[in-house]
Amino acid sequence: MTRHRPRQRKVTRLIFIVVASSLLGAVSDINKRRLPNWLTGSLLLAAVLRAVSAAGWPGAIGAIAAVTAVLVSLLPLYAVKALGAGDVKMMAALSALWPWPHWPGLLLNIGVAGLGLALLLALWCGELQTRLRNVLGIITTARVTGEWAAFPVEQGKLPFGVAIALGATTTLFWNPARLWS
Repeated sequence: MTRHRPRQRKVTRLIFIVVASSLLGAVSDINKRRLPNWLTGSLLLAAVLRAVSAAGWPGAIGAIAAVTAVLVSLLPLYAVKALGAGDVKMMAALSALWPWPHWPGLLLNIGVAGLGLALLLALWCGELQTRLRNVLGIITTARVTGEWAAFPVEQGKLPFGVAIALGATTTLFWNPARLWS
């Protein structure tokens, strides 16, 4: 029987937290088109407690700063209906698990996963040209008027919880040592 070092057990727990919460979020978003508050809230609590246990109060401050920065940076996407509130809260809660400067990589991986899924879905449905025209129209309107138009609601919505799960697990397995340790 091999003994695991305490550091390995801590990283294993974090891997479980990220994978389990991401998969629960993806399944919930596919089935119900929402990410429940109990999931995002419990993930946030676990992330902040983990940061406190790993780095003390400076860890908690770093985790809360990451959450705040992510919320502030993603609120404009929520305002134009590009993301749902649950998506924003889930990404903010996940960001608390990665200390600075690593959580922006999490958001980048989630964005790339979302773009890939959106392109695949548009291709699958035969709507790629229409979707690209809509995005260009929104960008053109913003450049001319200075105001962002909301994304067309009648368009099919991507369950972004899937992209969040893909981006988080990619970030996690890319380098798990970047988690609070």
